[in-house]
Amino acid sequence: MLFRWILWAFGPAPDDLFVPEISVTYLNRPPPSPFNKTKVALIIENRPLPHLSPLLLHMVSVVPPDWRFLFLGSQESINHINTSRAVQHHERNGKLDMRLIPNNVSIAGQEEVSQLLTSNWFYDQMIGPAEWLLHFQSDSIMCANSELSLNSWLKYDWVGAPWYVQKIDAYIRARIHYGNSSI
Repeated sequence: MLFRWILWAFGPAPDDLFVPEISVTYLNRPPPSPFNKTKVALIIENRPLPHLSPLLLHMVSVVPPDWRFLFLGSQESINHINTSRAVQHHERNGKLDMRLIPNNVSIAGQEEVSQLLTSNWFYDQMIGPAEWLLHFQSDSIMCANSELSLNSWLKYDWVGAPWYVQKIDAYIRARIHYGNSSI
């Protein structure tokens, strides 16, 4: 195009002048992702709860836009949230990844979930290369009107609900962690 403009500006071109056309084809490379590989928001839920899609969509709208989301669930819970067109849109654009809970993983209770979240295998195979993980559950929510962003909390090693120390017979019997969101 520039060559033709130069010819137009500086005089007529001879009839036998050959002007090559150039096209560029990229080798099936997807465009770079706008999402940060080191920041993942995770929810693990195998029940098809009616509020899962609205919760997930709310969290996507509140968590900073560079975070990715990972939903680990059963086939039933994945099918359930995938009925939402908004959820489908986030999956198509790479914001949300939905995966089946692996067969070798049990989430039958809090102890099993804790074991999963503290295993190297989980971080290497399921979450990697994430450096920051927001784990939230189906009964947690973030305030959309907060002056602080989730990224404001990344300077801490761990953020979550306080530990409650229960004393029984003058002895500390249990340390109980209440809350279903943590970084």
